[in-house]
Amino acid sequence: MHFELLPYPLARRLFSLGYDHPTQIQSLTYTPFVNKQSFMAQAPTGSGKTAAFSIGLYLNVNVNSPKLQAILISPTRELCEQTHGQLKLITGLSVECCASAEDFKKTRQQLQNNKVQILVGTLQKIKSLGREIDLSHVTYIIADEADEMASKPDFIEYISQCKKSLALFSATFSDQSIQNIKEAVELDAEIFAEPEQRTQNAIVQHFCLECEHKDDKLDYLSKIFEKLLFVQCVVFVNSQTQVDAICSSSQMKKYSVLGLHSGLQLHDRINNLKKFKSGASRILITTDVFGRGMDVRSVTLVVNFDLPREMEQFVHRSGRCGRFGRQGTVVSFQDNKNNTVQKWAQQLNIEVGVI
Repeated sequence: MHFELLPYPLARRLFSLGYDHPTQIQSLTYTPFVNKQSFMAQAPTGSGKTAAFSIGLYLNVNVNSPKLQAILISPTRELCEQTHGQLKLITGLSVECCASAEDFKKTRQQLQNNKVQILVGTLQKIKSLGREIDLSHVTYIIADEADEMASKPDFIEYISQCKKSLALFSATFSDQSIQNIKEAVELDAEIFAEPEQRTQNAIVQHFCLECEHKDDKLDYLSKIFEKLLFVQCVVFVNSQTQVDAICSSSQMKKYSVLGLHSGLQLHDRINNLKKFKSGASRILITTDVFGRGMDVRSVTLVVNFDLPREMEQFVHRSGRCGRFGRQGTVVSFQDNKNNTVQKWAQQLNIEVGVI
């Protein structure tokens, strides 16, 4: 597949946004989308999955019809809003986002007035729209970060009952999530894109920092900020209280840090993410609400202050830096009696230095 073969309005938008040629995942999903097949697609972080399903949706939407023709589901409000913006830029179609209570009234009105061709939202909000969603013209339902949602019974029930073509995208699929999906729907294809020449392995350098005492971790974090060169940094922890504690700690007062987790007031979540994306703050302390799919291209450093509980989440967190050919560094804090990072590195075929 070459962009020149796509409909002119779509190709023109892709070129104007800096997409020179299709990535592997974009090429591999082109034919299944054209044939309206149901499929799952796995590709590394930063490999162009959003553009892949944007192209696929455009090819399956009658641009002259104002009817709802596609639905895209994402697991978090932040990812929904990011995807919503990218879909509008790439396709130029009427795309609406419903990922919070504040979105609901506007989205419902737009659906009633036939002003939504593609609907983006969390599963909860899409289900809450109920009868407002007319599925009669819908050709595709897309699930982004599908492996995470596949562990939830309500998502499995939804895709098993939708009776539409499905495209399930993620950077990783666990054996359990694949089993859950296959028990719910019949897939026409399974696509696994390999890392390309500009692989994450080559772009992202991984390091492990052994911490003998948990109380020393904040001091180590301060030293990382002082010693390492970075444009922007994302620091991952495993709890909301940990985010708040780090942000309010005396060691962090001299840095421009922001916190992000699902327990914050929506106004604060929106403002903090907007400030970080704009570059007003260099450092974001967050839970895994930022761990999947979020794209801030100036992030060059990721710190696993707390190790994730699963290797798949380690992959997703690491993918927040080194995106689209840029350099990145991942530093993971680890108890000196623990060798989890080394085990994951061996399975992922990556090298990890010790600092």
